Amino acid sequence: VCSSDLHLVIASAAMALAGLTRPIAFYLFILIPFAVLLSYGIKNIKWKQIGLGLLIFFVISSPWLIFTTFKLHSLTVSSIPSMQVYEYHATMFDEWRQTRGAKKDDLLPEVNLDPVNNTFDARAIGPIKEVGIEYIKSHAFEYVLFHTTRIPQLFNRSGYENILNGVGFLNFYHDSTDREVSNSWFEKIKNQPAFLFIAIADLFFIIITLLALVNPFLYNKLNKKFRKEIIFLIVLIILYSIIASPIASIRFRIPINIILFLLAFDSIAMLNKIYKIKKYD
Repeated sequence: VCSSDLHLVIASAAMALAGLTRPIAFYLFILIPFAVLLSYGIKNIKWKQIGLGLLIFFVISSPWLIFTTFKLHSLTVSSIPSMQVYEYHATMFDEWRQTRGAKKDDLLPEVNLDPVNNTFDARAIGPIKEVGIEYIKSHAFEYVLFHTTRIPQLFNRSGYENILNGVGFLNFYHDSTDREVSNSWFEKIKNQPAFLFIAIADLFFIIITLLALVNPFLYNKLNKKFRKEIIFLIVLIILYSIIASPIASIRFRIPINIILFLLAFDSIAMLNKIYKIKKYD
């Protein structure tokens, strides 16, 4: 995976730049030691290379981390932590708990977001974030369950409803947050055939994801070994999906779409090869 120190330096620098571009990518720095372990093996751990990669990553990221710490008063890579922790993570978790019958006196406390949303007062970020963190910490086990159940949302939606919503003559509107797939979906398809297109597109992305995830096992079946590069990509996809949850917005899947499709198409090629081997045996 990292065949030389130069590759490690370039990869670590690129990962830092990716994290500065999209905060969600910042936490992928965990992959730096993992890549070194894959390259040299657990029995021959290269602590120097691991340290070098992490050093480069954090040196490049440090100016922004210093800014968010001292100017935004928050130990985070994002400039909108109150939005992420309170308005997304905690609020979505609270809505999920309500559907499971949570008591009214045990719900997320309301806070005044005006200082952040209207006057952009950075001093209000910390207290708002703390409310969300305390709520999540007080229901830690439930949050882990909620977080885990949200991970598939990154892969089982096409996002194409947003395109159809913008086509005027279709007179079509679908709330992308509505993910009911029971009888209501069949009723929607009956009343508006465009929903069939969405259902097929969603199924397509589910199949692509499944094909990508089985890729290392198909490779092992054909070659009697696992390929390090494929293992790295699968771990990247899994780690990224965990980080993207619970928001799991379609736009978060865009950076890994190319990896999913490459692995999926490679899986199709290997399935075809396996079929031919069995056919002519």
